[in-house]
Amino acid sequence: MTKHSTNIEMIHSKTAHQCADLLSPLLRNYLDQLAPGPTYTEGDVIGWSLNLQRKGNQRTSSDGGVLLAKIITSWSPEGKKRTLLSILCISIGGEYNKYEIGLIFLKHITNFSKTMSWDGFHIGCPNSGSYSQFIRLLTGSTGHWMKYPGKIVVTLSNLKKVGPLLKRLERSTERMLQPVKWTIEPYSMNEFDQWEERIKYSEQNDYGIPWNPADNSINWKPSIKYSRVLKSNGQIVGWLICHYISKDMLRYGKLWVDPGWESTGAPLALLCDVMRSAHFKHYDESSNIHQTGSPVKAGCFISHPTNQRLHRLMTQKFKPVCDSWIELENYFQYFDQVWSKGCN
Repeated sequence: MTKHSTNIEMIHSKTAHQCADLLSPLLRNYLDQLAPGPTYTEGDVIGWSLNLQRKGNQRTSSDGGVLLAKIITSWSPEGKKRTLLSILCISIGGEYNKYEIGLIFLKHITNFSKTMSWDGFHIGCPNSGSYSQFIRLLTGSTGHWMKYPGKIVVTLSNLKKVGPLLKRLERSTERMLQPVKWTIEPYSMNEFDQWEERIKYSEQNDYGIPWNPADNSINWKPSIKYSRVLKSNGQIVGWLICHYISKDMLRYGKLWVDPGWESTGAPLALLCDVMRSAHFKHYDESSNIHQTGSPVKAGCFISHPTNQRLHRLMTQKFKPVCDSWIELENYFQYFDQVWSKGCN
């Protein structure tokens, strides 16, 4: 970086479009969610851009990279509640040295985070590929980081593969419905009283919490059309709340059933109901050509290995038919631990 001078600026909503070319379509969505500052709370998204100015007789500048991050809370291994800056991406222009710019970014946001009295960093990334190699190189030279296995991101779009599985699962859930009765109903945010009561009940019993508009850490809104509620005797006992992550991809987001309902087939019934309506409107079972979903082209979900029963089911059923099965890693660094070198 000896032939360049660098300047890092915070990205603001009015100029965010200037950074879009360095981001994937999915990550560009975060540019619409940037918090104005100067104070921040859990769930806020912050971005920085790095500008490189070439030294010499003619001074030209170009966008060298973008870093997007989100404020989260997390529990440290010692059981302490921490406020962390979770790095969503570090995207760098192809002609520049990614490692050098990564170090410059990390040094800058370290100083910023300490000024804000935050406790450290979190980075989630795939466990393989070029970005994973970049993050491993970066964390390997900037002090003490702790690494843990993370969630798994699964995408589905090939109806020829998914269709037969969906049909088998639907038959299975129909058989399981006979001894245990449930109903699957459309999701509606208009049932405020019932949802408020359910949120309180979940918090009191340490159960899963449905989408809560008062939760600032959630930066998406449900797809009303493709979300479902599980009821028994008129009471909410589960849900599948979905949302779009792009115009062509639906995420099967918050899936929950209360204890005792896990083995009834209800979780799969919720998933099957959404998948059938979202992706199989024009599916031709007799065709041998490749078919993608309609009206929504693709779907995705996140599987958590810590939920062993559900993860085992997803591995057995969906891994053979998915487009991608991406295992993530989590890196954590806390400022009250000693840094060995790098961003001092």
